[in-house]
Amino acid sequence: VGEGTLFQIFFPLSSATIDSRIDSDGQPHLMLAGQKILFVDDQDDVRDMMVSMLERIGAEAYGCASAEDAIE
Repeated sequence: VGEGTLFQIFFPLSSATIDSRIDSDGQPHLMLAGQKILFVDDQDDVRDMMVSMLERIGAEAYGCASAEDAIE
C-alpha cells in the first residue's frame, strides 16, 4: 500500500510532423480525433479526470480500474 509501479514505454521513431499550432483560445492544438486511448488507474478520481481531459481534446477515451478490466 502506498507504492506504485513504474514502467517505461518505448515508441518507434516516426517521420511524422507534430502539429504545434496554438488555437485562438491560447491552448495547444492537439489532434486526437479518432484516436482510441485506454487509461488504467485504480483511483476513480484520477481515472475520471484523465478520461474527461482526453475526450475534451478529441480522443475516444476509455477508463479501467485494473489491468484485468482493461484486458476484457
